[in-house]
Amino acid sequence: MSPSLEIKPALGLSDLLFGANMAEVFFDESNNQLFCCVEIDNEDVILWGQKIFSLNEKQIIDLFKSKGITVFETEVHEWGEKRLSFDQANIDFYFEKNILSSINYGKSEMDLPLILPN
Repeated sequence: MSPSLEIKPALGLSDLLFGANMAEVFFDESNNQLFCCVEIDNEDVILWGQKIFSLNEKQIIDLFKSKGITVFETEVHEWGEKRLSFDQANIDFYFEKNILSSINYGKSEMDLPLILPN
């Protein structure tokens, strides 16, 4: 993998691509032993050139809008954590006390590839 971590929505993390087999990376027994999702809490991770953990919720929404992804949903869990989801990119952002704490994302369940503008 490259020295920096870069989130590639629906594709993978840096050089590690979703769909990699067990010999190449971690695996999911229920999904044919393939790498299909990841959770990130590394504050240095990059998304579209931005250190995503340095952004607030509105800035993350604006970043996705700049990439043509305008539909999102939010939910506040009973324990206080807030989830911001972009289903088109199959990515969830979790906030604790308005601070981004983790990101979960994975390969799209759809058969068609997700193509995002640069």
